[in-house]
Amino acid sequence: MKFYLQAKLLRILCNIVGLTALLVFDFTDVHAGFERRDVGARQRAIGGAFVGLTDDVWAIHYNPAGLSNVKQSQVSVFYSPQTFGLSELSNGAVVGMVPTELGNFGLGIQHFGYELYRELSYTLGYS
Repeated sequence: MKFYLQAKLLRILCNIVGLTALLVFDFTDVHAGFERRDVGARQRAIGGAFVGLTDDVWAIHYNPAGLSNVKQSQVSVFYSPQTFGLSELSNGAVVGMVPTELGNFGLGIQHFGYELYRELSYTLGYS
């Protein structure tokens, strides 16, 4: 009986530590409401809901595991001046992927901002 209670307590403690780690190490981006960070014309047209449509190179930004659905090499470029006509909120990206016998490798670079404030994001994916 004592061993059963210790095992149950240990299981509960491990669950608490695991859930806390998930909350602490969640790397979700948080942006202002007017910042549109979606890249790719098709993805932007459907409001960034591209997680399930992983059949092109832009999957590297939305669901890197979807690169396995792409059968040929692809390179794509995207640029969007942001809403309100503000060049300070411009967004651009370049992505590419190469299928190999070991799997599909992809690289993406995203740019947001202008001279005084600039964010560069690099994405490396393998599937």
